Amino acid sequence: RLDVIRMAKLNLPYDPGAVKLLAGPQRIKSIVETGFEDRSVGMEITGHVRQAELFYGLPDGDLYHLSRICKLRTHEAGTVLIHEGDPADRLFQLVDGRAEARSGERVLGVLGADALFGEMGLVESAPRSADVVITADARVIQIEIDQLERLMERQPRLGHLVMRNLA
Repeated sequence: RLDVIRMAKLNLPYDPGAVKLLAGPQRIKSIVETGFEDRSVGMEITGHVRQAELFYGLPDGDLYHLSRICKLRTHEAGTVLIHEGDPADRLFQLVDGRAEARSGERVLGVLGADALFGEMGLVESAPRSADVVITADARVIQIEIDQLERLMERQPRLGHLVMRNLA
């Protein structure tokens, strides 16, 4: 069955071996591999956003829709994710690594794995109140607030749960 093959592909290491393909099949192989990679990253994102208090209680279907608007990025130590005074247009979740919230030279807080920040942009469009700087190499999930708001409008149950959790 095709669904069994897909699950095996998602859960087993992929190794095409020394297969040589012509141009046409190579394009199809590329499309299929990209689809599997997207699903694998989507499953990882879903696992992490499930841990965030903001998304607590979302059913799997809503988590799937949420993961589709998320981006997983890698940042080196020293990267400034948020600049104080910038518009609040994204929210973030640290997958791994560490970050600090700073105002000038003063450290306001230390953020570790699964920490969610920038979510106040859902409430008000005030400028950012602090810098957030990556202090140890990190992977970060990024969600554009306008995309999340559109998703919340299309999926009212998701929107209700997110706003309730935010409150």
